[in-house]
Amino acid sequence: MAERTTAIERVGGACLESEDTEMAFDLRTNTKCGYTYTLLTGLFNLALALFCWNKRPEQMAWKDWVLLVLATFRMSRLVAYDKIMQPYRAPVVETVLHDSGAGETTQAKTGATGIKQALGEMISCPICNGAWIAAGLVYGMSLAPRYTRTLITIMSAVGAVEILQGAFEALQWNGELARHRAGARMRLNRQYRQADAQIAPAVPAADVVGHAPVRAADAPRGLSAAQADGQAAHMRWFAADCAPPGANHD
Repeated sequence: MAERTTAIERVGGACLESEDTEMAFDLRTNTKCGYTYTLLTGLFNLALALFCWNKRPEQMAWKDWVLLVLATFRMSRLVAYDKIMQPYRAPVVETVLHDSGAGETTQAKTGATGIKQALGEMISCPICNGAWIAAGLVYGMSLAPRYTRTLITIMSAVGAVEILQGAFEALQWNGELARHRAGARMRLNRQYRQADAQIAPAVPAADVVGHAPVRAADAPRGLSAAQADGQAAHMRWFAADCAPPGANHD
């Protein structure tokens, strides 16, 4: 008994030691990642402060603001998801299957720590990298207006097209789904009508009038056991003068 208790204590101690080591590793990883986030935030604020110190920000017209929003939307998704940027983000980002099972998505590389993890999470997040892209475009509109405005015009047009394509695709998928559902209901109704047409002559008058129990053996010959049971069920519905559940007899 003492040996068994000692063994259990050894196993429990090993588990606790393993959990402590794992927690310590996660703490070190999160600490390194936190330092990187702090560094990136500091760089962002430093660039913003230097720009505002040397260049007085101009008030942006609402048309420029709309173009900037669309351009940032397109460019952030370009950086995070598009295959054309995959070679550039490959060192810190990997492409994996989406949790839903439909399509793929990007995330920080498995096992990455510190600055690689932080950069991978920032690049694979359109909202996160969108802050840097929007800042760069705003700075560019003041420092290199001709090139930046041309870039924003192109990317905003592509962003608007992507939004329209997404809306159209959603409507198309909903229409296809409704069409498949309608087709399934029509096929089911045709099967019910065909079953009723086969069963009606085979139902004895006593069953129709007296609602006597209908057996699977009363169904037409040449059917499997499951088909015979289904035919018998239809015969009982017919004998009771009611339609099968979900059927819609026109």
